[in-house]
Amino acid sequence: AGDQRPVKILVADSAGFCWGVRRAMDRTLDLAESGNPSIVTLGPLIHNHHVVDFLAVRGVHTVDDVDAVSAGTVIVRAHGTTPHVLQQLKARGLHVCNATCPKVGKVQGIVKGAVSRGFQVFIAGDTGHAEVVSLMGYAGGKATLLQSPDQVRELAPVQNAILVAQTTFNRTTFHEIAARLAEICESLDVRDTICDS
Repeated sequence: AGDQRPVKILVADSAGFCWGVRRAMDRTLDLAESGNPSIVTLGPLIHNHHVVDFLAVRGVHTVDDVDAVSAGTVIVRAHGTTPHVLQQLKARGLHVCNATCPKVGKVQGIVKGAVSRGFQVFIAGDTGHAEVVSLMGYAGGKATLLQSPDQVRELAPVQNAILVAQTTFNRTTFHEIAARLAEICESLDVRDTICDS
């Protein structure tokens, strides 16, 4: 119980965790072990209550709202967050440790670039998922979320469009959505951004 040696959690790929989650865990544990007095994650670092409890014992707590943080270090979880939230954190003078998975960061960049070029952005993903919220934020409200191919039937024809996916989205459903979108889009750039992990 009194053992204060550094602890690392081994997150095995076979358990379904990608290296981005492992990277976020390592960065968080490094901060906790550095003696930083106030560390919070913006939302649960990963979707595993055992890990969240493990971090809480080490002084890393979860908050769901930027307004709940007045000082210290805020860790942006692997799913990322919106540009607006990042601006709020920096405006409050908080230290931000951005542990967004690099693969999620790449999708954020694709979305931002597509919007700047005037493309209609479609995101295949799950409503309310933290990564989808992040991607929608990078689209500046100019993206359409699709959870199933049936939703494409409700859409009007589009000239220039791009389709990306939440990195943990079902690949079969993604390809079905892409096939339906190809029927209504004059030009469709399909980016399979689903993580192999």
